[in-house]
Amino acid sequence: MKTQRYPEDARLREAPPNGGVAQPLVRALGWASLLIGLAELLAPARVERAAGIRDRRAAVRGFGARELVTGAGLLTTRRPEPWVWARIAGDCADLAVLATARQRRPGWRLRRNRPDPRLAAFAAVAALTALDLACAEALRQQRRARLHRSRDWGDRSGFPLPADEMRGIAREAGVPADMRYVRRSE
Repeated sequence: MKTQRYPEDARLREAPPNGGVAQPLVRALGWASLLIGLAELLAPARVERAAGIRDRRAAVRGFGARELVTGAGLLTTRRPEPWVWARIAGDCADLAVLATARQRRPGWRLRRNRPDPRLAAFAAVAALTALDLACAEALRQQRRARLHRSRDWGDRSGFPLPADEMRGIAREAGVPADMRYVRRSE
């Protein structure tokens, strides 16, 4: 007996939407994480100086390792949501360190027309956090749209061929051996 397969429906083969804004944003955040992580690991003293803080070199190195891991995760995974949330948590830790950090030089006075480097670093990390939150929201909306997308099956009958071609196939093929009724003699 020749087995017929159901014709593939093109609607089933359609790939999910490519992500709109979320996918390019995820890739950009992944590359940014890698670059920030490399800077924090390879030059923690310079990062401290640029941020206007002191005595946080070990924390800066740890943050660099975290950034490298989350960047690699964002660039290699098919499910970036946990990695984006890891970035958000890391940004909160960065903000906490910047908020509680001491000035690089005690008694150092800011020159006129120069912003406080701690304030500039805090604003930069806060901006990245806002970008991370926007990415998390875009990924959430994308996931919800994928879950709630409905397909129209109104034109499907459940048979592999049109009804006219299906008539008589069971009679021609016969009843399979495992479905035949066999009377037992007692």
